[in-house]
Amino acid sequence: MRLFSVALKKIEAASKSEGLKSFLLHVAPRIFRLVTGIIGGAVVTRHLGPENFGVFAFANMVATWACCLLQIGSLEVITKNTAVNPAQIPKQVQIGLLFRFLGSLPAMGIILISSVWFGHMSLYSILALLPLALVPDAIEAVFFGRSQFDQTALIRMVVSAMGLAARLVLVFYGARMEGFAWITVGEGLIIGSLMLWKGRTMFRAQQNEEPCSWRSFLTQSLPLVAVAVVVGLALRLDQFILQACRPGPEVGYYLVVVRLFEMGNILIPSLLAVLLPDLARWQHLAIDEYQGKMVRLYTLTYRWGFLASCFLSLLAPLVIPILFGDSFRASIPIFMAYAFTFPSFLIGNIRAMDFLIRGQNEHHLIVILCLVPIQIPLCWWMATWAGPLGMALAMVATTFISTTLFSLVLPPLREAGQLQVLALKGVFRSLTPKN
Repeated sequence: MRLFSVALKKIEAASKSEGLKSFLLHVAPRIFRLVTGIIGGAVVTRHLGPENFGVFAFANMVATWACCLLQIGSLEVITKNTAVNPAQIPKQVQIGLLFRFLGSLPAMGIILISSVWFGHMSLYSILALLPLALVPDAIEAVFFGRSQFDQTALIRMVVSAMGLAARLVLVFYGARMEGFAWITVGEGLIIGSLMLWKGRTMFRAQQNEEPCSWRSFLTQSLPLVAVAVVVGLALRLDQFILQACRPGPEVGYYLVVVRLFEMGNILIPSLLAVLLPDLARWQHLAIDEYQGKMVRLYTLTYRWGFLASCFLSLLAPLVIPILFGDSFRASIPIFMAYAFTFPSFLIGNIRAMDFLIRGQNEHHLIVILCLVPIQIPLCWWMATWAGPLGMALAMVATTFISTTLFSLVLPPLREAGQLQVLALKGVFRSLTPKN
């Protein structure tokens, strides 16, 4: 819980109540989406069963990865530039929307082509509309840069409630996978349309508007889109490898755990989005203060992330049967192992924010190029030897290697590594008995 308190302490906020309000308005829709996602996901998973759910979840994973191409109009770049230079907002929005639309076109093509390899053409054809639905997220990124989280909170919550209701209705009538894919796309299209309406005034020129070059925007976004595609693929290699090694119900047993953690992890960007604008200003104005705050954030994350993993692992025998029924009991040991990827996921997100603020996004590619030669044989061997449980154990190892070990040993990551070393020393120091 102390990690939450750090996010609430807005750097140089006008008042403590304003920082608390910003955090709550940002995290509230995500908490609501988490609750509706768990309820809706549990009902849909029970309805589809292990094998059909595996097909459906895998198709969603492919679509989500293809949407990484929309990072050509990076939301993080828009949020950062809005916080640092608000006078560029009109141009930022126009360029961001254009680039995200251009990125959506090849993303749609990838999703459609995937059906050639994996089958289920009708399912993938529906999900191919998802990239278009995500284009207007550039509007929300501007609101985040302004710390105006209240502008989109209600939209997200209402659409999540509508999606939950629609899923329950389809389950009641015994719908197929394609019906649930339409709901996923429909939610995105509704949110996108409302975002465009909400941000319609952003397109108007301001009195003190400053020019924003598309070349400058592209220079910042290109490393991010390359990173998003490569990193996104690396993060999903486990699912592709498991599909190749153990197709069938075992993919469903594994993906139900992955999806559950992905839903829980949607809260983490809220914490970082609250911190990002002000940390970017600190890094620009007072580097020592910035580094001190980053060390504190890393320390809290290492400490509480591990404790949270232990707690989640112990909950597995209760969580899986209650949410998904007895047909998914094989997912219990997978959940217990996969829970220990949680600290590394948190650290990876914080390090990614640090890279973004410092303008070092290319470091993600260095990490992936070093990780993939380790990840592929390890995941393949573990999946062949122990199926989805082996894959979960392999992911615990690879996420730790990529987010912590590489920071300590790879020279290009020295700046982030020094902060993580200080954080780890603080953690071990607190565990050492005092004489």
